[in-house]
Amino acid sequence: MIPGISLFVFKSKVKKNGDTKIYIRFTSNRRCSYICTNITVPYKFWDVRHQRVKPSYKLANGVNMLLERKLSEIREQMMIKALHSKHITHKQAKSVVVKKGELSFFAIADTYVDQVAKSGQIGSADKIRSIFKKFELYLGNRNATLYDIDESVLIEYQVYLKNKLGNSVTTVHTNLKSIRRIFSIAVEREIIGVESDPFKKIRLKSEKSIRPFLSEEELKALGDLKLEAGGSLERSRDIFIWTVLSGGMRISDVLLLRKKHIDGDYITTRIKKTGLPHRIKMPPMAVKIIQKYIAEIPSSDGYVFQLLPEQVNAGQNERLDKAVCSATSLYNRDLKKLAELAGINKNISSHIARISFITLSVSNGIDMTTIQNVAGHSDLEMTSHYSKYVDNQGSKALEKLEKNIFPKKY
Repeated sequence: MIPGISLFVFKSKVKKNGDTKIYIRFTSNRRCSYICTNITVPYKFWDVRHQRVKPSYKLANGVNMLLERKLSEIREQMMIKALHSKHITHKQAKSVVVKKGELSFFAIADTYVDQVAKSGQIGSADKIRSIFKKFELYLGNRNATLYDIDESVLIEYQVYLKNKLGNSVTTVHTNLKSIRRIFSIAVEREIIGVESDPFKKIRLKSEKSIRPFLSEEELKALGDLKLEAGGSLERSRDIFIWTVLSGGMRISDVLLLRKKHIDGDYITTRIKKTGLPHRIKMPPMAVKIIQKYIAEIPSSDGYVFQLLPEQVNAGQNERLDKAVCSATSLYNRDLKKLAELAGINKNISSHIARISFITLSVSNGIDMTTIQNVAGHSDLEMTSHYSKYVDNQGSKALEKLEKNIFPKKY
């Protein structure tokens, strides 16, 4: 059986100027697939009943001839395919028209990763690349088309990630989200239609991970440690405490902080992740810590905490990203030693300073919007997520309720 083929225009896709694109529709067993012809006409000149451009349109003859020739070519290709197969689905019919390279999942994925890398997000590009490599190994080859990866493949892959590889719910969610992005790109480019996106029927499960944070007592314990002056542990301890006191900056921003970004009590820089400008006034102890390291810089400018080589600068994306990753690794190694020395039974890492700032700020009654702005979160949801670790407001509410119900007890 050969699918039906016709021309179609989506009324929902009519642009503000009245123009719309003409699609080829493949139909079999009451299911449809669409491919865009990239031919645009004013919607008012489209004859829905006869599936052609109305004669009143000045380019009607040329457009209709072009469309008819395209349909004839497709019908011929479908007939050839039908000689080798008794039945052709609507998706197979569409694949006859679209070039195999355009339908390649990994070709689109490679382009996407390259774009992420070119935007300066080298670390993110590496993570996404590893996700696609894992998916490629599961599929067994790089020749999979967008139509080969259907709902059942994705469901089986989720089971594989969880049961075979032992990935957490969060890791599975991250993997599937990257794969979903490729299908979104394919829909945006009109390589496939929305109806062919397998993620339409798949709900990605996620869970918020609960990371530790340091209490005020634990921070004081870190600060009270007697460490070798000028040593690596002292520098890492100072960076951690400074980060908590100065608004929980991400470690990449801390490492990239330069002397020119410091003006007395103020930091004026730009957040690496979002590109947004960032300006805060440091409290006295944070100023004292940062001035200690600025005094060590002999030149007019330089990296404040001096964990990055000066020869690596912001214009060298890949080299800079590797330098930041290497410095972060050494910093995290020091933090684990510091935690042990301070008697802190928690797995401390660079990001814990950021979480500690947010959590302790909430516990001290600072409003969420202020914390969001200082921390540089793009939305309040992430800030609110960290605030769930603190139950002081709930405790106060319960105490108040109890006092109101049993006032004689107090």
